[in-house]
Amino acid sequence: MAVSIRDVAREAGVAVGTVSRAFNDYDDIKEETKQTILATARALGYVPNLNAKRLSGKACQTMAIILVGFMADRGLTDELVIKLLRGACKYGDTHNVEFAVYVLSSEQQKEKSFEQFCSEHSLAGAMCFGLKTDDTYYDYLRDSKTPCVAVDILLEGENVGYVGTDDIKAFEELTELVISNGHKNIVLLNGRKEAQVCTLRQAGFDNAMKKHGLKPAGVFYTDFNAENARKITMDYIKARGNTEPTAFICASDLVALGATNGINCMGYKVGQDFAVTGFDGMHMASLIFPAITTVDQNMEDKGYAAAEMLHSIVDGSKENRKVIVPYSLIATDSVGYPN
Repeated sequence: MAVSIRDVAREAGVAVGTVSRAFNDYDDIKEETKQTILATARALGYVPNLNAKRLSGKACQTMAIILVGFMADRGLTDELVIKLLRGACKYGDTHNVEFAVYVLSSEQQKEKSFEQFCSEHSLAGAMCFGLKTDDTYYDYLRDSKTPCVAVDILLEGENVGYVGTDDIKAFEELTELVISNGHKNIVLLNGRKEAQVCTLRQAGFDNAMKKHGLKPAGVFYTDFNAENARKITMDYIKARGNTEPTAFICASDLVALGATNGINCMGYKVGQDFAVTGFDGMHMASLIFPAITTVDQNMEDKGYAAAEMLHSIVDGSKENRKVIVPYSLIATDSVGYPN
């Protein structure tokens, strides 16, 4: 027989209403009593009725994490998504918020508006990750009446927030590091033209190059695809050897891994013949030798900040609609002096 709320109340020596208020996180219960009730429930294997909980005065709010184009976009790697989800769930666990995860393609955005989607799924609001400037929701969200937080793409509106990285500053610092190690002929392997972060990262790259009176040895778009990066790198080295370009600065760690593979295939070594940098702070980039120099954009912190902001917008707050999460530059032997 399933354990009921009455069983928990009897075992804990309190009223049924007290158990209910403890599970709904009311403030009028002593913390000691609340912890006793929760411990008793765990010991008995009691699971609260979520539907009943939502109907209570302290209802658990349900919000969404919408992954835009996740199935088609190789730039949205599993690791980035997992870190984002982990950060959001950390916030949700301590603030009575549940997050449902949805995957929407560009075509699905055309079939159903953002507000309609949230209404049909009884969502208080949503955070969007992977949105591009040519997506249907990009223009629509500015006027949305349903709260939304965009991650890594700047949107402004009455019910919209933004969480991101200072991509210009981060990429300028990364490029400065490469230049300071003696590299002058530098290739930029960017992601895609439709991605706002790629425009910003190239701006940072251009700032550093102009500051030193340098011009790019080449700028290529890889669509955040490692295989594309490998082919572009190999073709470039075939045509020029290692006498012209000495460094490949990449818009993501995935692109950097592709470039590294291309360099290896051509019989050269990263950190000796060519410098390679990435961007994202992915664990996989640290598992090769040498580990890839990168910018860790602290994706878990972004997920937490986005969840916190979305919750505040849902609750009617007008403050703190733009959060820039601090990044970390991780320098490794992949940025060596050119031979």
